[in-house]
Amino acid sequence: MPLTNSSAWKPSRDHMNLNGPEMKLLFDDQYAPITTRIGFLAADHRRVIDIFVAWMSDIRKRVRMEAVAPPLKDALERLLPLTTHERRRFLFVPTASQWVAYFDNGKLGTDASSVVGHMAKLLSCRSVSVTAISDEREACRPKGRRRASMVFELFEPHDTNWLNVGRSIAMMYDDKWFFELRGEQQPFEEPDN
Repeated sequence: MPLTNSSAWKPSRDHMNLNGPEMKLLFDDQYAPITTRIGFLAADHRRVIDIFVAWMSDIRKRVRMEAVAPPLKDALERLLPLTTHERRRFLFVPTASQWVAYFDNGKLGTDASSVVGHMAKLLSCRSVSVTAISDEREACRPKGRRRASMVFELFEPHDTNWLNVGRSIAMMYDDKWFFELRGEQQPFEEPDN
């Protein structure tokens, strides 16, 4: 059941600093909106790419794959230009863990939820979409401000009560702060903190 503006906790805009000491934005948000949302897949990097290319080949006339060398900053720049309609460039980056990071060239940011949510089913793995938009940083932007938010979505390889979302934890600002929980609490959560 979603919780919205719980009576036990009502944050105000003045008291919410999403860019506090524990929040770190990738490359200090220099590559926003590309890095505003990041997807992660718990699968082998090569297998992720093979399954993604097969899926895209069913949808698009032409799919081209190209290896991109480190560093990550250079790889992110290869996603440019950003597009408003159809995403045309996709980046899968192996991490130091079992996870593969996903980015694309959408003008409003990476469409992590749609892609990694569907890929979780295709790969029979869990996936995660993470969104981090700092209220403090957005207040400094002269134009094109985004709504501040922190969102964590865990996707399962099978259907759940809500598509294949196993857990969603979201805090968003839209004239006031909203907090929402969906799905089952996970073993790694610390609800008392």
